[in-house]
Amino acid sequence: MNAFDKFILSLIIRMERPPSYGTFHIVSIIAMILITAFLCIFCRKASDKKFRTILLVFWILLILLEIYKEVTSSISSEGNTAIWHYCWAFFPFQFCDAPFYLLPMIIFLKDGKLRDAAMIFLATYTLFAGAFVMAMPGDVFVTSALLNVQTMFHHGTQVALGAYIFIHERKRLPIRSFLYAILLFVGMVATAQILNAIVHHFLPEEYFDLYYISPYFHREYPWVGALGEKLHWTLITLIYLGGMTAFAFVIFIMEKGLQKLIDKNGENKGS
Repeated sequence: MNAFDKFILSLIIRMERPPSYGTFHIVSIIAMILITAFLCIFCRKASDKKFRTILLVFWILLILLEIYKEVTSSISSEGNTAIWHYCWAFFPFQFCDAPFYLLPMIIFLKDGKLRDAAMIFLATYTLFAGAFVMAMPGDVFVTSALLNVQTMFHHGTQVALGAYIFIHERKRLPIRSFLYAILLFVGMVATAQILNAIVHHFLPEEYFDLYYISPYFHREYPWVGALGEKLHWTLITLIYLGGMTAFAFVIFIMEKGLQKLIDKNGENKGS
């Protein structure tokens, strides 16, 4: 085992797997709430340059933690021998990985439909997904301490940045622009299914299931229940698209309602 292998293995700090709503989980939720509140209260009027810089800092942190996850999940040891094998189950193109690809659009692109679509997606679809995992972590907790930190930071950041993006950009995101986010989502799901097919063709022995809608793996689909065994994968995918979009749109309407309430209170105080 060389020095690099020993260094990577030394980064894997073990802990007892945290239970849902145990101390670690509750502290993570509190941290998420505090970060969200700080951004939405103290940074809501940030200049465009500062807004982009804040998102850039979070994006870099997300990427660094993801690199740690990918590397440490690809190594194990037997005695004094390090064994490297990439874990395709962690390939970073799941639904919750959207910030990796969409934040750069918001940070670096000029104002336009694509940037608006990325902002709305992170403020609705991704916010919902992050909140769901933070509320019901299920099997995301493992026995690696830093991986537990990574997953809580990752999903908590989805909530914090989703809320912050909407608060900061609320006046330039009309309801009709939600259509851009739907098109973006369709494109992402289509990309996921194409990658599912390609990787399964070349690596059929690997577990590769982007967005958990691959036609090559049988499982229970919460959004269709017992019907999952009877429905074709294309129909399951369409139900997935429609269901996630419905939840995202409800969140968008709630955010717009909150915006009107905040703006109305602001007008009353100003009069």
